[in-house]
Amino acid sequence: MKRLLLIAIIGVCFLVLCACDKHGEVKVGSGELALSDPQPSVSPPCARAVVTSGLGYGWERLNHRLSLWRITPEFGGLCPPKVPDDASLGMAVVGGSFTTGTLFRDNPWFDYDYFSVDSPQVRFIPGRAVLYVTGPEFITEEQLQIQLPDLGEFVPSTAVALVQGMEIYTGVEQSDPEFPADYDPALGYTSKGLGIRLSRPELTNGRATFDVRVRCQAAVADRDDMNAAVPHSTTRMVVDYLLVLIDQGAAIEQSHGYTLHYDKPKLLREQQIDHATAEQRRVELQGTPGLQTAFIGLAGFNWKLFEGARGDYLRALSCRARLAQYDPASGLAVVDLDGYASHASIIAYESMVNDFSADVVLVQLASGSALPQSLSGSFEVGSTRFDLALGPESQ
Repeated sequence: MKRLLLIAIIGVCFLVLCACDKHGEVKVGSGELALSDPQPSVSPPCARAVVTSGLGYGWERLNHRLSLWRITPEFGGLCPPKVPDDASLGMAVVGGSFTTGTLFRDNPWFDYDYFSVDSPQVRFIPGRAVLYVTGPEFITEEQLQIQLPDLGEFVPSTAVALVQGMEIYTGVEQSDPEFPADYDPALGYTSKGLGIRLSRPELTNGRATFDVRVRCQAAVADRDDMNAAVPHSTTRMVVDYLLVLIDQGAAIEQSHGYTLHYDKPKLLREQQIDHATAEQRRVELQGTPGLQTAFIGLAGFNWKLFEGARGDYLRALSCRARLAQYDPASGLAVVDLDGYASHASIIAYESMVNDFSADVVLVQLASGSALPQSLSGSFEVGSTRFDLALGPESQ
């Protein structure tokens, strides 16, 4: 347990230096954490929304297991009178006992990119899907059939489903009888990657039908008790989706990806994990000419990390799609798609291969507004929940 010993030594030194620093403690292994405030299965159709275009998390000091990651915009399931003023961002990140303050404190940081959209040519309907992935496949797919609310005189010509937010939590009740009793699932697992994919909705008979596919691949590493639990583990994945119904406009989707290789890390020497180049991240989407308003979202993203059977502790994951250019006359959009992954730390075991892909959606509207905005910051792990207003006071 070389990692445990070295981090324990570092943690003791850190705690001595920070003996006067007061902070809360995240309770792991004390029962199932509650989901964020539930959204109704069918929300009122709304011409305004915060639309997620990028999300990510990381740790300030070390790499860690993945046990809880939640990031999602919230507005109580109702149509917000104004965006982004009446929306907030809910976040939570836990990476095992070396992040919580019990043995060592490591604070998480976050990235969040979004558009504040308000247009008479669109109706937004948020919803939530709760799925469970189990070893050894770690992939689950379900079909959703959503009864649409009364749209009045609004008649959609096309629709897309976007990933609005997500929650991953390992500390749920384990269904496999072979899951070892001496491992607390709330401590999480080392990882080989994760992904979410929403198919294009079909609109028939007042219903929207689309598939939700999720992947959260735990993998063995250096802990014997965790390794015994990995192939029998169950993880809950929550996908907050946003149905986008369009009458005067268009939506096109394009997949894009790249594979990045990194050198094998050296013990006690933090490796720098570089982002993809600007050329690798560039995505061009040819939309419909003549539509004045445009925004982008994500129908899915996927990281496949590390080759072979083993995984590693993660330092950061983020998928950020930014609208670099949009020409209303030609309908051409240029997107900067950055799928970042890192296991950089003083202790990392595997050579990282970041095989990243994402499904970028360009939505064009005849009128209205779509303002791109970004937030980045950090927060303490003294709570498993952190909420940040998206209005002007947070900018």
